[in-house]
Amino acid sequence: ENRSGDSSQDFVSGLTEALASGLGRVPSLRVPPVYRGSKKDLPEIAKDLGADAVLTGSVTRDGDSVRVAAELVQASTNRPFWSEAYQRSSGDVFAMQAEILRAVAEAIRVPLPEQASKRITDTRPVGAEASDLYLRGRYHAVRQNRADNDQAIQLLEKGAALDPGFAPLQAQLAFAYAQKSFFFDPSPEWDAKAVAAIQKAQAVDPDAPEIHYAMAQVLWSPSHGFQSREALAEVRKTLAAQPGFDEGWHLHGLIAFHVGHLQPALRNLEKTLSLNPANDMARFRFGPVLSYQAKYQDAIDALHRVPRSVSPGLWTYQMAWALQSLGRFEESQREVDTFLAGKAPDQGGVIHSVRAMLRAKHGDRKGAQADIGEAIRIGSSFGHFHHTAYSIGAVYSVLGDFDKAQEWIEKAAQDGFPNYSLFEVDPNLERVRAVPRFRDFVAKMRQEWEHIQGETD
Repeated sequence: ENRSGDSSQDFVSGLTEALASGLGRVPSLRVPPVYRGSKKDLPEIAKDLGADAVLTGSVTRDGDSVRVAAELVQASTNRPFWSEAYQRSSGDVFAMQAEILRAVAEAIRVPLPEQASKRITDTRPVGAEASDLYLRGRYHAVRQNRADNDQAIQLLEKGAALDPGFAPLQAQLAFAYAQKSFFFDPSPEWDAKAVAAIQKAQAVDPDAPEIHYAMAQVLWSPSHGFQSREALAEVRKTLAAQPGFDEGWHLHGLIAFHVGHLQPALRNLEKTLSLNPANDMARFRFGPVLSYQAKYQDAIDALHRVPRSVSPGLWTYQMAWALQSLGRFEESQREVDTFLAGKAPDQGGVIHSVRAMLRAKHGDRKGAQADIGEAIRIGSSFGHFHHTAYSIGAVYSVLGDFDKAQEWIEKAAQDGFPNYSLFEVDPNLERVRAVPRFRDFVAKMRQEWEHIQGETD
C-alpha cells in the first residue's frame, strides 16, 4: 500500500514486485505474484492464490527517508504472526529489502540454502536516485504496451547513467529494449542496446536470473533468428535460480509450442497458472496449443475462458482460425468482420490472413490474394509475423498453389515457427502434404524437433 501520494506509486509497486521476486528465489517456497487493487479480505485473496500466508505492507516516503511496515498473516486464521517496521534512506532500500526477505523466511521457518541466502542478502550500495529509477522502471517494464515500454526505457536509462554497474537495472533495461525491438520498433538499435546492457550486467553478476531471462528474450527474437534451443537453455537457468517465476515458465511454454513441443508447452502453462492464476496471457496460450493439436473445439472453449481484451487481435485470430478449421465459416467471418470494423490495429496482419483463408475456402481467389497482400503490408515488421506467414502458406495450400504454400511455410519455420507438430495435422495443409517436396521439408522439421534437448512429448 502506498501511503506517500500518487507520485510514489511506481516506486512502491516496483519495490513490492522486487520483494515478491526475492522470495521467489527460495526453492522451498511457492510465491504467487503481487495481488493488487482487490477489496476482498485476506482469506479470500489467499484462497484465490492458493497461499498459506499473505505478506502485506505499506510504504511511506518522506524526502530521502523510506519507511516500510510489513506483516505476515496466516490465511486460515486471518491473524498476523509476524510484523516489523523498517526505516532507511532511499540509498539503503535494497539492504532493507534483504532484511525483510530474511525476516520473512525466518518467520515461516524456511531454511535458506546458501546460494539463495547469498543472492538475497549480497547487496551493494546503490545511490538513492538510481534505486528510485530502477524500481519505477521495473514497474513499467513488465507492462507490455508501448507507453509503459517507453517510460521504462526512459527511467532505466537515467538510472544506468548514474550507476552503470548496477546489474539488476542493466538486466531490466535489456529486457525493456528487447520488448521494444520485438513488439514496437524492429530497428536494429534496440537489439544492439539490449545486448550491450546484458554484457554490462554479466560483467557484474553473470549468474543473476534476470540476466538469463533478458538473454532468452533477446535470443528468441527476429533479430537473432529465433534461437530456440539457446533461449530455452537461458530460461532454464532463470528457473533454476527462481523456480517461482511465473513469467519464466510462461516464456518456456511459449517457445516450446512455437517449436512444436505441444505437451511440454501445456505443462509449462499449467505450471505458470499454478504460480499465478491471474496470468491471463498464459491462460490465453492454451487456445493456440490446443488448436495446433487439431483439438479445435477444445481451443474454442479455452479461448472463451479468457477475456478477449487480453490480446484482442491474437484472440480473434485464434478463435476465427479454429472456427474455420471446423467448417464454421459464418461464425469465423463474424469474428473477423467485428474486429476489422473496430478501431484496434491488425497487429501482424493476422486478421487479414484468416480472412484470406475464408475467402479461399469460398473460391474467392482474387479476394484471398488481396488479403494476403494487405497482411504482408501491415505485419512484415512484427515480431510474431511468423503466424501470418504460416497462415498465408495454408491459404496457398487451399488455393492449390503448392510452391507458394511451401515458400511461406518455410518462411514461417525459419522465422521462429518450425512447428512440425502443426505441419503434420493442420487440415488446411492436406493438399500440400501430398507433394513429395513438402514431405521432405516436414521430415527435416521432425529431425530438428527431435533434437531440441530437454523437451519430450
